[in-house]
Amino acid sequence: MPSNILIPYFDDGNNVTGTTTAAVTGKTCLDISGNLASDNTFSVATCAAGARAFGVAEYDAASGAFVGIVRKGIVPITCTAVALAAGVEVEVGANGLVQVWGGTIATARIGKCLTAANASTDAMIALYR
Repeated sequence: MPSNILIPYFDDGNNVTGTTTAAVTGKTCLDISGNLASDNTFSVATCAAGARAFGVAEYDAASGAFVGIVRKGIVPITCTAVALAAGVEVEVGANGLVQVWGGTIATARIGKCLTAANASTDAMIALYR
């Protein structure tokens, strides 16, 4: 066990806890789905296609359960049924999965794919923030 541990007074919010308002799948994009929960966690659900994601679910969670949310960094996010090439920018597709950004201002780019990923597998995504 380490000694003299540094415990930050404040964190910049890169990893936060949410309470789900519907079941969510790990490694998919999440968005705010309501006011703070009674325990002061963020209310979240699967992000709608094209929306700017709040973060990525760390694991599967049932409705009403806690879920870890990653908001910054290089993370695995599951692809839609279309493969991704290295270097493409991505947006949220159906079911909170990532897909190639469509190039329109109407949809939010959430990150960049760092290495090729096959359809329906995890892609290595550098999140924009």
